[in-house]
Amino acid sequence: MQSLPEIDGFILKGRSPSCGVKDVKIYQSLDKGPSIGTTRGFFSEVVSNVSPFLPIEDEGRLSNLKIRDHFYTSLFVLADFRQLRDQPSRQQLVQFHTELKLLLMAYNQSEMRMMGRIVAQVNKKQIKEVYDDYRSHLLKALFRSPKTPSMINVFMHALGYFSTRLHTNEKAFFLDSLEKYRAGRSTFATNLQLLRSWVIRFDEPYLQNQRFFEPYPEVLMELVDSSKGRE
Repeated sequence: MQSLPEIDGFILKGRSPSCGVKDVKIYQSLDKGPSIGTTRGFFSEVVSNVSPFLPIEDEGRLSNLKIRDHFYTSLFVLADFRQLRDQPSRQQLVQFHTELKLLLMAYNQSEMRMMGRIVAQVNKKQIKEVYDDYRSHLLKALFRSPKTPSMINVFMHALGYFSTRLHTNEKAFFLDSLEKYRAGRSTFATNLQLLRSWVIRFDEPYLQNQRFFEPYPEVLMELVDSSKGRE
């Protein structure tokens, strides 16, 4: 691990004794018999101990839509930040954080506020110290996938940018769709695309640049969902 360059995340082999993320079977002896539990693989355990907040998944769990979306989001945000840190700039860090605000609001608001305070001190500390501090909190912020109520909170926050410009029936339709999403009868993508259409329609500059709407390349966005491996 120490000899590797900076890593943004790992995709490991599922159920492998060396690489399994959490479903490696434990046996009482070398003789054939039923398993008595599950654990991490040896390499997976080392990775988790060295970099406890780094995105780590196995290829089997990535067939699940929610898990895959969370993993890709974390991976590409961290990769973009790593490239930013290669040539650190105070102005670019401010811009990066600004474009990440809605996404961080969905993931972890306490970490988002902490990162905001770090960015606010960007001209008062050594640039490397600021970037290192920011990354440690970025990892923590992206560690767990966002919950539905947090996503709805972001949708409502974004709706405020159009509130006075939408027809009453348009707003009512969107609010009804959010309640269906809360109840599991509508999808995140359905509401996101509706919101994106208003971003384009009203040419809203702040929302146009928000990573919340496209956290990773669109070519990787698949609707295939195994429904397996959910937490």
